[in-house]
Amino acid sequence: MISSIMSSVGMAFDPIKNFFEKRGTIDGVFQAIGMCITAYFLFQILSFIRRNINRAKPLDLSRYGKGSWAVVTGASSGIGRELCLELAKQGFNLVCISKTESKLRKLEDEILSKYPSLRVQLIVSDFNNSHKEGFFDSIYETLEPLDISILINDAAVGHEWAPFHESPEDLFRSEIIVNIFPCTILTKKLIHKLKARQITTAIINVGSAGSTVQMPYASCYASTKAYIRQFTRTLKVEYPHLDILLVEPFYVKTGMVKYRDYIDTITPAQAARGILADLGKYEITNTHWKDDIIVGMFKLTPKPIRDFITKNIIVPQEKKRRENLEKDKSA
Repeated sequence: MISSIMSSVGMAFDPIKNFFEKRGTIDGVFQAIGMCITAYFLFQILSFIRRNINRAKPLDLSRYGKGSWAVVTGASSGIGRELCLELAKQGFNLVCISKTESKLRKLEDEILSKYPSLRVQLIVSDFNNSHKEGFFDSIYETLEPLDISILINDAAVGHEWAPFHESPEDLFRSEIIVNIFPCTILTKKLIHKLKARQITTAIINVGSAGSTVQMPYASCYASTKAYIRQFTRTLKVEYPHLDILLVEPFYVKTGMVKYRDYIDTITPAQAARGILADLGKYEITNTHWKDDIIVGMFKLTPKPIRDFITKNIIVPQEKKRRENLEKDKSA
């Protein structure tokens, strides 16, 4: 029996053996490498096409339970706000968490004017204090009775595109606290509820494409997003039955990037739509075809070239744009 198995294995490798015999060892190796590279890129192109065709299809989030609740941090603006609006369209009740009550009230009015049968709960909370003992206890008291099917950790503090030695310590402190503590502790508070549900449950953590490559002049911000990447991917290993999605967009037109509006920028609505379209199908999303291409190109670019482009082209252009915005405001 063993000899027959070995014979079958040998026969399986006969085409490879013949390939090298016909072309010579060196030529065969290089041709084989070329074929593997071609196959890899072909696979990536087909995956890109398939993913973006799926994103264009109508959303169907019914697997998470009709009438269940979605909890969204950073809900008053940007991607978080658009996620709330998209989830309301899909029939989810909402818990919207942010530090700005007036923006939350405006969001609540917009949702209920369109979908009066939904329920919306607002939690006003400043995550700059989220590192303090017991900070999340009152938030959990509000959430504990609810049938929560989707948790979205979107709250974050941005960066200033400044050298590390020139950046204020208060900004670093805020980035570390706001970008890390709420995502970690709120997930910890709710994980028992989420994994105990009898139907599908999801966790969406919003990171950044900056976590996948070095980001000079935004080192602390990028490092906090690298934490989100590792935290989210590790959670998926621990809880494979949950739909856990890591979101890593490039530029999104929000206050965090001073409403940058270039060809490489997508809108918060586009990002939100892509996130929910990829939920349950993938473990990582860049949210939009533009970002798929940009992030893919950055990953393939050799590090010295990538660092040169970032330091000498992207950062100077962005700093100049922000300086011009400040001049226009003061004019």
